[in-house]
Amino acid sequence: MNFVPVNRHLLVEAPSAKEERVGGFVLPSQYSESPNDYLALRVLGYAGDTQLSIVPTDRVVVQRGFLQVVEYGKDKYYIVPDTAVMGILRDV
Repeated sequence: MNFVPVNRHLLVEAPSAKEERVGGFVLPSQYSESPNDYLALRVLGYAGDTQLSIVPTDRVVVQRGFLQVVEYGKDKYYIVPDTAVMGILRDV
């Protein structure tokens, strides 16, 4: 079954256990790392009414809290609203 995002949402790849992290600061060596608030997620699809200039294979940077999981039967779909996108990572 295909999931088609609508209403300005993006379908993104599930974050891996060791998702790509973006951002950061130089910290003292004794500092222990906590989960990053931001995710870089690969775009798999997008609603036709999105305001973003994106293509599948772009990665979008979003705050972790905006990632939504839609479960239907045995399938899981990961979506984010396009208004939550803080930036686009694109291979040049």
